[in-house]
Amino acid sequence: MTIQSETKHTKTTYSDEAARSYRTCTSCKQRPKTMLLLPCSHLAACEQCVADLSCCPMCSRTISCVIRTFII
Repeated sequence: MTIQSETKHTKTTYSDEAARSYRTCTSCKQRPKTMLLLPCSHLAACEQCVADLSCCPMCSRTISCVIRTFII
């Protein structure tokens, strides 16, 4: 799978490995991200790791709510 993004005059192509890394938990880097953190709205962690988080690992905002997502 190749993901492409075009903005003005630049074109970026992401490899399968980069796309896979984008979907991987930012804490354990092993399982897929499935938990949406609020209020920042980052999809950042897997179900196992989110239990140990009090702040978003991407922006450091305090987590007030977590929503499980299903990405197909």
